[in-house]
Amino acid sequence: MVSHSRPDTQPAAGTTGSSGNAFVERFPFSQLACCHACGKPLSAIAVDRLTGLLDRWGWDDTAPRALAEARRRGGATALLLIDLDRFKQVNDEFGHIAGDSVLVRAADVIRSAVPETSPVSRYGSHTGDEFVVLLIDVSRSESLGVAEKIRSGIRQAETLVRSPQGIMTVSNVTASIGVALDRRVAISSLSDLVLHADSALRAAKIRGGDQVQLAISKFPTNEKTTDPGDSTWPLYNDQARLGP
Repeated sequence: MVSHSRPDTQPAAGTTGSSGNAFVERFPFSQLACCHACGKPLSAIAVDRLTGLLDRWGWDDTAPRALAEARRRGGATALLLIDLDRFKQVNDEFGHIAGDSVLVRAADVIRSAVPETSPVSRYGSHTGDEFVVLLIDVSRSESLGVAEKIRSGIRQAETLVRSPQGIMTVSNVTASIGVALDRRVAISSLSDLVLHADSALRAAKIRGGDQVQLAISKFPTNEKTTDPGDSTWPLYNDQARLGP
Protein backbone atom coordinates (compact mmCIF):
# COMPACT_ATOMS: atom_id res chain seq x y z
CA MET A 1 0.00 0.00 0.00
CA VAL A 2 1.24 3.47 -0.94
CA SER A 3 0.58 6.88 0.53
CA HIS A 4 1.41 10.36 -0.75
CA SER A 5 1.26 13.55 1.28
CA ARG A 6 -0.99 16.34 0.01
CA PRO A 7 -0.71 20.02 0.89
CA ASP A 8 -4.43 20.72 0.79
CA THR A 9 -6.61 20.71 3.89
CA GLN A 10 -9.91 19.50 2.44
CA PRO A 11 -11.84 16.98 4.58
CA ALA A 12 -10.79 13.41 4.00
CA ALA A 13 -13.05 11.00 2.19
CA GLY A 14 -15.61 9.41 4.41
CA THR A 15 -15.80 12.29 6.90
CA THR A 16 -18.88 14.41 7.49
CA GLY A 17 -19.71 17.79 8.85
CA SER A 18 -21.95 18.31 11.84
CA SER A 19 -25.04 18.02 9.69
CA GLY A 20 -24.20 14.44 8.66
CA ASN A 21 -25.24 15.17 5.07
CA ALA A 22 -22.57 12.86 3.66
CA PHE A 23 -24.33 9.94 5.34
CA VAL A 24 -27.62 10.85 3.68
CA GLU A 25 -25.96 11.25 0.27
CA ARG A 26 -24.19 7.88 0.60
CA PHE A 27 -27.38 6.00 1.46
CA PRO A 28 -27.43 3.40 -1.33
CA PHE A 29 -30.37 3.09 -3.68
CA SER A 30 -30.15 -0.68 -3.27
CA GLN A 31 -31.38 -0.36 0.29
CA LEU A 32 -34.63 1.12 -1.00
CA ALA A 33 -35.19 -2.20 -2.75
CA CYS A 34 -34.31 -3.92 0.52
CA CYS A 35 -37.21 -2.10 2.17
CA HIS A 36 -39.51 -3.91 -0.22
CA ALA A 37 -37.71 -7.21 0.35
CA CYS A 38 -38.11 -7.17 4.12
CA GLY A 39 -41.41 -5.29 4.25
CA LYS A 40 -40.12 -2.44 6.41
CA PRO A 41 -40.01 1.33 5.91
CA LEU A 42 -36.67 2.95 5.10
CA SER A 43 -36.40 4.39 8.60
CA ALA A 44 -36.65 0.89 10.10
CA ILE A 45 -33.82 -0.65 8.06
CA ALA A 46 -30.68 -1.19 10.16
CA VAL A 47 -27.86 0.65 8.42
CA ASP A 48 -24.14 0.98 9.13
CA ARG A 49 -23.71 4.69 9.73
CA LEU A 50 -20.15 4.82 8.43
CA THR A 51 -20.68 3.27 4.99
CA GLY A 52 -24.43 3.63 4.46
CA LEU A 53 -24.67 -0.10 3.71
CA LEU A 54 -26.86 -2.51 5.62
CA ASP A 55 -25.40 -3.49 8.97
CA ARG A 56 -25.48 -7.07 10.24
CA TRP A 57 -29.04 -6.71 11.57
CA GLY A 58 -30.26 -5.12 8.35
CA TRP A 59 -28.65 -7.98 6.44
CA ASP A 60 -30.34 -10.55 8.67
CA ASP A 61 -33.69 -8.88 7.94
CA THR A 62 -33.22 -8.51 4.20
CA ALA A 63 -31.00 -11.23 2.74
CA PRO A 64 -33.05 -14.32 3.78
CA ARG A 65 -36.17 -12.80 2.25
CA ALA A 66 -34.34 -11.90 -0.94
CA LEU A 67 -32.95 -15.44 -1.18
CA ALA A 68 -36.39 -16.97 -0.56
CA GLU A 69 -37.94 -14.77 -3.25
CA ALA A 70 -35.25 -15.76 -5.74
CA ARG A 71 -35.89 -19.42 -4.99
CA ARG A 72 -39.62 -19.01 -5.50
CA ARG A 73 -38.79 -17.75 -8.99
CA GLY A 74 -36.28 -20.55 -9.53
CA GLY A 75 -33.42 -18.09 -9.89
CA ALA A 76 -29.74 -18.74 -9.22
CA THR A 77 -27.97 -16.76 -6.51
CA ALA A 78 -24.40 -16.03 -5.49
CA LEU A 79 -22.98 -14.76 -2.22
CA LEU A 80 -19.79 -12.69 -2.18
CA LEU A 81 -17.76 -12.30 1.01
CA ILE A 82 -15.18 -9.51 0.71
CA ASP A 83 -12.34 -8.79 3.11
CA LEU A 84 -9.75 -6.01 2.83
CA ASP A 85 -6.23 -7.44 2.94
CA ARG A 86 -3.99 -6.32 5.80
CA PHE A 87 -6.46 -3.63 6.79
CA LYS A 88 -4.95 -3.44 10.28
CA GLN A 89 -1.85 -2.00 8.62
CA VAL A 90 -3.90 0.97 7.41
CA ASN A 91 -5.10 1.69 10.94
CA ASP A 92 -1.63 1.19 12.40
CA GLU A 93 0.17 3.42 9.88
CA PHE A 94 -2.39 6.15 9.24
CA GLY A 95 -4.84 5.98 12.15
CA HIS A 96 -8.44 4.87 12.54
CA ILE A 97 -9.95 7.94 10.89
CA ALA A 98 -7.95 7.10 7.78
CA GLY A 99 -9.09 3.49 8.10
CA ASP A 100 -12.70 4.65 8.18
CA SER A 101 -12.13 6.59 4.95
CA VAL A 102 -10.72 3.50 3.26
CA LEU A 103 -13.78 1.49 4.37
CA VAL A 104 -16.11 4.12 2.93
CA ARG A 105 -14.20 4.09 -0.37
CA ALA A 106 -14.36 0.29 -0.53
CA ALA A 107 -18.10 0.39 0.19
CA ASP A 108 -18.57 2.85 -2.68
CA VAL A 109 -16.68 0.54 -5.05
CA ILE A 110 -18.78 -2.45 -4.00
CA ARG A 111 -22.07 -0.58 -4.27
CA SER A 112 -21.22 0.69 -7.76
CA ALA A 113 -20.39 -2.84 -8.96
CA VAL A 114 -23.61 -4.62 -7.94
CA PRO A 115 -27.24 -4.31 -9.08
CA GLU A 116 -29.46 -2.00 -7.05
CA THR A 117 -31.63 -4.97 -6.06
CA SER A 118 -28.74 -6.79 -4.35
CA PRO A 119 -28.50 -6.65 -0.54
CA VAL A 120 -25.06 -5.27 0.40
CA SER A 121 -23.82 -5.21 3.99
CA ARG A 122 -20.86 -4.31 6.10
CA TYR A 123 -20.55 -7.67 7.80
CA GLY A 124 -19.61 -8.57 11.34
CA SER A 125 -19.03 -6.01 14.08
CA HIS A 126 -19.13 -2.23 13.62
CA THR A 127 -15.33 -2.24 13.51
CA GLY A 128 -15.10 -4.93 10.83
CA ASP A 129 -13.53 -4.72 7.38
CA GLU A 130 -15.67 -7.42 5.75
CA PHE A 131 -18.55 -6.91 3.35
CA VAL A 132 -21.16 -9.33 2.01
CA VAL A 133 -23.27 -9.19 -1.16
CA LEU A 134 -26.16 -11.39 -2.31
CA LEU A 135 -26.51 -11.45 -6.09
CA ILE A 136 -29.90 -12.54 -7.43
CA ASP A 137 -30.60 -14.27 -10.76
CA VAL A 138 -26.97 -14.46 -11.85
CA SER A 139 -24.91 -17.03 -13.70
CA ARG A 140 -21.57 -18.37 -12.55
CA SER A 141 -19.70 -16.14 -14.99
CA GLU A 142 -21.76 -13.09 -14.04
CA SER A 143 -21.12 -13.54 -10.33
CA LEU A 144 -17.38 -13.98 -10.91
CA GLY A 145 -17.44 -10.92 -13.16
CA VAL A 146 -18.97 -8.82 -10.40
CA ALA A 147 -16.45 -10.14 -7.89
CA GLU A 148 -13.55 -9.34 -10.19
CA LYS A 149 -14.94 -5.84 -10.81
CA ILE A 150 -14.99 -5.28 -7.04
CA ARG A 151 -11.49 -6.69 -6.58
CA SER A 152 -9.94 -4.59 -9.32
CA GLY A 153 -11.92 -1.50 -8.31
CA ILE A 154 -10.67 -1.64 -4.73
CA ARG A 155 -7.10 -2.16 -5.93
CA GLN A 156 -7.28 0.83 -8.26
CA ALA A 157 -9.02 3.13 -5.79
CA GLU A 158 -7.20 6.06 -4.23
CA THR A 159 -8.53 7.38 -0.94
CA LEU A 160 -7.86 10.84 0.42
CA VAL A 161 -7.38 10.43 4.18
CA ARG A 162 -6.63 12.56 7.19
CA SER A 163 -3.78 11.08 9.22
CA PRO A 164 -1.41 12.26 11.96
CA GLN A 165 1.03 13.02 9.13
CA GLY A 166 -1.48 15.29 7.37
CA ILE A 167 -3.73 14.83 4.36
CA MET A 168 -2.53 11.82 2.38
CA THR A 169 -3.64 9.58 -0.46
CA VAL A 170 -3.76 5.86 0.30
CA SER A 171 -3.64 3.53 -2.69
CA ASN A 172 -2.94 -0.11 -3.53
CA VAL A 173 -5.36 -1.40 -0.90
CA THR A 174 -6.39 -4.90 -1.98
CA ALA A 175 -9.23 -7.30 -1.20
CA SER A 176 -9.79 -11.04 -1.12
CA ILE A 177 -13.20 -12.33 -2.21
CA GLY A 178 -14.91 -15.68 -1.68
CA VAL A 179 -17.85 -16.53 -3.95
CA ALA A 180 -20.45 -19.22 -3.18
CA LEU A 181 -23.02 -20.28 -5.75
CA ASP A 182 -26.49 -21.69 -5.18
CA ARG A 183 -27.79 -22.78 -8.55
CA ARG A 184 -30.69 -25.00 -7.52
CA VAL A 185 -33.72 -24.26 -5.39
CA ALA A 186 -33.36 -24.89 -1.63
CA ILE A 187 -30.00 -26.64 -1.75
CA SER A 188 -28.21 -24.24 0.59
CA SER A 189 -29.40 -22.05 3.41
CA LEU A 190 -28.08 -18.51 3.63
CA SER A 191 -25.79 -19.56 6.46
CA ASP A 192 -24.44 -22.38 4.24
CA LEU A 193 -23.64 -19.89 1.52
CA VAL A 194 -21.82 -17.66 4.00
CA LEU A 195 -19.88 -20.67 5.30
CA HIS A 196 -18.86 -21.75 1.80
CA ALA A 197 -17.91 -18.22 0.76
CA ASP A 198 -15.86 -17.87 3.93
CA SER A 199 -13.96 -21.07 3.08
CA ALA A 200 -13.15 -19.66 -0.36
CA LEU A 201 -12.20 -16.32 1.19
CA ARG A 202 -9.76 -18.01 3.56
CA ALA A 203 -8.23 -19.86 0.60
CA ALA A 204 -7.76 -16.54 -1.19
CA LYS A 205 -6.05 -15.12 1.89
CA ILE A 206 -3.75 -18.13 2.26
CA ARG A 207 -2.73 -17.79 -1.38
CA GLY A 208 -1.62 -14.19 -0.94
CA GLY A 209 -4.82 -12.16 -1.17
CA ASP A 210 -5.92 -9.75 -3.92
CA GLN A 211 -7.89 -12.48 -5.68
CA VAL A 212 -11.27 -14.13 -6.12
CA GLN A 213 -11.83 -17.76 -5.15
CA LEU A 214 -14.96 -19.75 -5.98
CA ALA A 215 -16.77 -22.19 -3.72
CA ILE A 216 -19.64 -24.22 -5.13
CA SER A 217 -22.64 -25.50 -3.22
CA LYS A 218 -22.80 -29.29 -3.07
CA PHE A 219 -25.28 -30.98 -5.38
CA PRO A 220 -27.00 -34.36 -4.97
CA THR A 221 -24.90 -37.09 -6.56
CA ASN A 222 -27.71 -38.06 -8.96
CA GLU A 223 -28.12 -34.53 -10.31
CA LYS A 224 -26.37 -33.66 -13.55
CA THR A 225 -25.21 -30.22 -14.54
CA THR A 226 -23.74 -28.79 -17.72
CA ASP A 227 -21.78 -26.12 -15.89
CA PRO A 228 -18.14 -27.22 -15.45
CA GLY A 229 -17.22 -27.18 -11.80
CA ASP A 230 -20.79 -27.35 -10.49
CA SER A 231 -20.66 -31.13 -10.03
CA THR A 232 -17.61 -31.04 -7.77
CA TRP A 233 -17.20 -29.84 -4.23
CA PRO A 234 -13.89 -28.33 -3.32
CA LEU A 235 -14.03 -25.73 -0.58
CA TYR A 236 -12.53 -23.53 -3.22
CA ASN A 237 -11.97 -23.92 -6.94
CA ASP A 238 -8.48 -22.84 -7.98
CA GLN A 239 -9.51 -22.93 -11.64
CA ALA A 240 -11.86 -20.05 -10.89
CA ARG A 241 -9.13 -17.99 -9.26
CA LEU A 242 -9.19 -14.42 -10.53
CA GLY A 243 -6.63 -11.79 -9.79
CA PRO A 244 -3.67 -9.89 -11.17
